[in-house]
Amino acid sequence: MLIKDFVQQWTSHSEKVVADGAIVYNRFIVFVADESFVTLGGCSIDSSVKVMRQLEQQFNTALFDRLIVAYRENDAIKTVAQSAFQTLFEQGTVNQETIVFNNLVPTLNDFREKWETPLVKSWHARMFATAKP
Repeated sequence: MLIKDFVQQWTSHSEKVVADGAIVYNRFIVFVADESFVTLGGCSIDSSVKVMRQLEQQFNTALFDRLIVAYRENDAIKTVAQSAFQTLFEQGTVNQETIVFNNLVPTLNDFREKWETPLVKSWHARMFATAKP
């Protein structure tokens, strides 16, 4: 698989990156790098973006669309445009406690604890002014 092959050969400044990659919930591509061994540089980050672009083409999907919100509805994970999410919020279909996915988490610990978070505790709340506490 492209993801596993990539993390096994991933380098930064000619040093092997201690990393892993996975598809989570059959929806999210996650790369984790342990920067206590080697810091990721621009070229190493660019190489991960290149892999993501290859996956976009392979699966005919948009992985870099920042205007998409992923959220939980019961046991299902849904994705909609920000404007549609705003409408769902205004209709009461989603609310401050709706679980959203914070794909900006910077660390593995944050991924474990804050990736899936209530809307009100996420950066998403800034996007939807009515969701602020």
